[in-house]
Amino acid sequence: MWGRSQYTATIQGGTVVLQQADFWNFANYGSPNLNATGGTIRLHNSYFVLNAANVTHVYVSSGITSMAIKGNIFTGGLNLNDQ
Repeated sequence: MWGRSQYTATIQGGTVVLQQADFWNFANYGSPNLNATGGTIRLHNSYFVLNAANVTHVYVSSGITSMAIKGNIFTGGLNLNDQ
């Protein structure tokens, strides 16, 4: 997924399944690749490219119903911000 917005993907509600997505967030270096603020999210078999200390791969707020993260590749390890 290529994004030139504040986040590569923002999920605010509903049920969303992301599978086999490539997350490249070069335009907004330091912003989360996935911004989850509501709904039910399933993130499967995706690839997060950037490996840097200030990169948040996934931001999760308390407004989500549920989230499953399974079988993904995070370059440098998962950086999850869980509010």
